[in-house]
Amino acid sequence: MSRYFTILSLSIVLMSLHNSNLHAHTSLRDTVIKHNTDAVLDDWDPSAFDIHEASGIRMAADNDANKLYIALYITNKDVQKRIMLGGMQLLVDAKAKKRESTFVEFPVQKTPQELTQYFSSKTAEQTTADGRSFREQMAGTMLFLKKTGFKGQQYDTELQPINMPNEIMISFGWDERSIMYIEYEIPFTALGGKTSLTNKPLSVGIKLNAVNLPSAPEQPMRTSTKVIAMPLSAGPPSSANFGTSTTGFRTNQPINQSTFPEQSFWLKHEVY
Repeated sequence: MSRYFTILSLSIVLMSLHNSNLHAHTSLRDTVIKHNTDAVLDDWDPSAFDIHEASGIRMAADNDANKLYIALYITNKDVQKRIMLGGMQLLVDAKAKKRESTFVEFPVQKTPQELTQYFSSKTAEQTTADGRSFREQMAGTMLFLKKTGFKGQQYDTELQPINMPNEIMISFGWDERSIMYIEYEIPFTALGGKTSLTNKPLSVGIKLNAVNLPSAPEQPMRTSTKVIAMPLSAGPPSSANFGTSTTGFRTNQPINQSTFPEQSFWLKHEVY
């Protein structure tokens, strides 16, 4: 009888230890923070990134128990300039159908008046009159994000600081090679809660807004052998010239004509 009691007691102890370890493991997994939103991608697996061939932008998605994380890095400086001026949207579709009704816009698209200023002969130079670089000048304007379509919003579209605690947060920066990094964290509460998303794919995309260069003022006709306009059969200007000078763009381009058309690409992420 004593022998059976000892075996029973030992079994109960082992089961308790197993349950305790299981509970500890589950709790650890539920509380661990997967990424620090600091624009440093050392905590990301390099092999997780997909590439958008047209722009060279690389993107990856991950999650923990409470948040969805997205990381981007952009090596092309001209694409960086395009994004800083024209704006970019991070799209999230919880139904994985590539719908564009829920998104974060960052950087926020510049107004036509701001584009006119930045593409003027002075501010288009690498260094501005006050000694700041173009990148420093743009970074000083990238303090807010626009969000549309997320749960809990009071208005259809809202503007908020990029570092607001317990909300959608964004961090950005550059390394010594001038590679631009952007990290996003989105609470699952803003997507309807994790329970409805677990073990299901969602779509994450980026969309580069179209950039419409302001039309230049009318210039008097001049006789010259220099080519002053692109042939009608020519394609859009090369992105290699974007943002460095007004040279190469049509002098009387209509304000509503898209000089740099919209671009987008998507990836799927399964929430675990």
